[in-house]
Amino acid sequence: MTLRVVMIAGEASGDILGAQVLSSLKSRQPNLTVTGIGGKSMQDLGLEPVFPMEHLTVLGLGEALRSYRRLKKHAQQLMDHIVDTRPDVIITIDNKGFSLRLGKALKAKMAAKGWSAPIVHMVAPTVWAWGAWRAKAIVHSVDRLLCLFPFEVPYFTRHGVDAVAVGHPSVDDHRPSRAEARRDLELSPSDQALAILPGSRRREINALLPFMRDAVRLIRGSHPQLKVFLPVVESVRGDIDALIDPQDDIILTPQEQAKTVMSASDFGLICSGTVTLEAALCGLPGHVYYKVDALTYLMGRMLLDQSKIVLANAVSGEPIYPLSLNREVTAEAMAKASLAHLENASDRHHTGQTSAAIKTALIDAIKTGKGNFAENSADAILSMIKSD
Repeated sequence: MTLRVVMIAGEASGDILGAQVLSSLKSRQPNLTVTGIGGKSMQDLGLEPVFPMEHLTVLGLGEALRSYRRLKKHAQQLMDHIVDTRPDVIITIDNKGFSLRLGKALKAKMAAKGWSAPIVHMVAPTVWAWGAWRAKAIVHSVDRLLCLFPFEVPYFTRHGVDAVAVGHPSVDDHRPSRAEARRDLELSPSDQALAILPGSRRREINALLPFMRDAVRLIRGSHPQLKVFLPVVESVRGDIDALIDPQDDIILTPQEQAKTVMSASDFGLICSGTVTLEAALCGLPGHVYYKVDALTYLMGRMLLDQSKIVLANAVSGEPIYPLSLNREVTAEAMAKASLAHLENASDRHHTGQTSAAIKTALIDAIKTGKGNFAENSADAILSMIKSD
């Protein structure tokens, strides 16, 4: 029996998560066929794309509104594809604004056709940070919600959502020790290293990397021997190459070496997002930055719990990383934060003392006590098919 699956991921982080789950599904169901939207990682595992993943990638409320007609057209393409192919399950991954609107519209379209397939959404909306009332609407868009953090589940189950915790993939990841990482990057004991982590989306990179690059130029005025590393997601390599010059002497590493860079570096300039959790787990001191359009910024000031914007801070309950938004994001501010840390040995020592406790708190907050993320997710998806 062939298992037919549609998977939809709209950005690089979703592609990585989707590939892990798809691999686990294929190990259990060798005759699986998969279509939908995904990047290179999912396509390498056999996903046949309906259209390129980049067509769904938007950032911020303002950009989503400006892209409304385009996104509506792509949603219609996906719904037509799903109704025509009649898969056994539809899996949407993150990209919450698009995914949940698609789920609601798809449910109505399937009902009109007298046919249905379960819709599973992976990565819960951050209702614990941005409008807990939004949890009520999820039941109209999905049949099962896969939460990466156990503490998220009650936010949704109280509103009748079938929500299950599958754990976060970072629980199972190997991270090199600082000594191992510095050896792998060929750093001497006296070398100081800076990690710049501008995000994996084009808009994030174009918004943040110019400031990070200029900050490096300022820092090098007093620290000319500073080693600077930038892990690169291959899909945005062209954007990065266009923004930095060879004389900046920024060392580009494959994304697969990101944990090595974070474990080895003395400080990080970090884009807000999932990477803050991984940076904290690697023990990387740093400062978090983000730039959004004016409408998203104004809405955020009214509705968002500012203490929970940085994921690592929200999950651990500790102010691990300070945050700068929009006008606060400048090369001068980045350079100042970096230099304050690089020139303060006691600060680095304090960070080392506290990182073990922070890591323990983070792991406790994201583990499920069951299998790993991919196995738990595959179990949750397959059980929906069997019970449908």
